[in-house]
Amino acid sequence: MRKTWLICILFVAFATLGMAQNDADKEFDPAPTDGVTSRATGGPDIYGYTWDDGVAFDWVDISTPSRAVTFLGDDELSADLPIGFSFDFYGQMKTTLKVSSNGFLQLGIGTSTDLSNDCPLPNTNSDGDIIGVHWDDLDPGDSNAPVYYETFAAGTAPYGGYAGACMVITFENFDHWPGSTGGTAGTFQAILFDNGNILIQFLDPGVEAGSSATTGIENADETDGLTYACDTADYISAQLAVMFYNPNAASASEVPAMSTWGLIAFVIGLLGIAIFLRRRTAA
Repeated sequence: MRKTWLICILFVAFATLGMAQNDADKEFDPAPTDGVTSRATGGPDIYGYTWDDGVAFDWVDISTPSRAVTFLGDDELSADLPIGFSFDFYGQMKTTLKVSSNGFLQLGIGTSTDLSNDCPLPNTNSDGDIIGVHWDDLDPGDSNAPVYYETFAAGTAPYGGYAGACMVITFENFDHWPGSTGGTAGTFQAILFDNGNILIQFLDPGVEAGSSATTGIENADETDGLTYACDTADYISAQLAVMFYNPNAASASEVPAMSTWGLIAFVIGLLGIAIFLRRRTAA
């Protein structure tokens, strides 16, 4: 009898381990691994977004010829680019986005390429549904500075061990207007995760380091938004990472599924319990 109970306890432990592993996979908290400490946290906005600049910087290099790339001129907006999954942005599911040569992403029907960054967000001076990565009067046309983008399927995401899908958009060696060839505005990227979180990273903050730029998010009707920084000198630095947390991230439809080992442990546990109960009933 003692042996039987011991086996049952072990099976229950396996089942619990499986569920615990699943919960661990759902939670994605990229703690700093490179000595970065949080300057601050911000928010929430009305919807519930918050930001944290103490997350780990983990640059995703997609700047190879095999990656998708678009070249933009001064004050230009790209065609719709597929995100590759349904992305929750202020409660609306987005499947495409447009890239502005002025350093922001347009996730709605807006067509503005506003060269004058709005500060702070929200602001009604331009179209809504935007992610300001490094929004400024930029001009990539003279040097043919590229925008690289790529979607990574679940299980292949390159940032911080994230298990779900994500899209990476990188602005490489961008310049301020009227253009040059020195990459004066820097190199920066946005990563959209399928749980609704948004990461903005700066490999190179440029010569102005945020003194005339906006980093933040804004909803479709421009009534809600959250600013990390705008028109603030030296607020942007090299190897800075800022995460905008979606308040619905934990329950988003694209939360990673149970891990393989977690599923195996869970099934073994349930099977063991079923066998034990059957034997007791038969006895």
